[in-house]
Amino acid sequence: MNQMAKEYKNIDLKMIKFISEEIFKYWTENQYAKYFRKMITIEQYKNEKMSKLYHKHLAGGVIDYLSKLFEEMIKVGVFKENDPYQLALEFYSPIYMLISIYDVSENKEDVVNKLINHIDDFSSKNEEMIK
Repeated sequence: MNQMAKEYKNIDLKMIKFISEEIFKYWTENQYAKYFRKMITIEQYKNEKMSKLYHKHLAGGVIDYLSKLFEEMIKVGVFKENDPYQLALEFYSPIYMLISIYDVSENKEDVVNKLINHIDDFSSKNEEMIK
């Protein structure tokens, strides 16, 4: 994780937007990923294995991963001291919601634009944290 945090030190906002948009598109446009996401969302309430998959890929597992990544980024000086779990929640929660909105939206491009706006907004609100 420490090596990954060091690699993220040199990524600019344009690259973060690109990566986030590609991951978003994967979960919303890739047929396999989209059906997998929908299946584990429904089945999480019926099956413990599906519940664990949901948690790992769409909920707490993502937050845990981002939290650890942000923690490492703080350690290597990319971010000033802050609560990495809170940063992860603030970053990922709107993305998760936009994935759900995307599923029923008639204007998919607008939802992707909202994703980009979210990343811009997150960055501008946290600029003072970035060294």
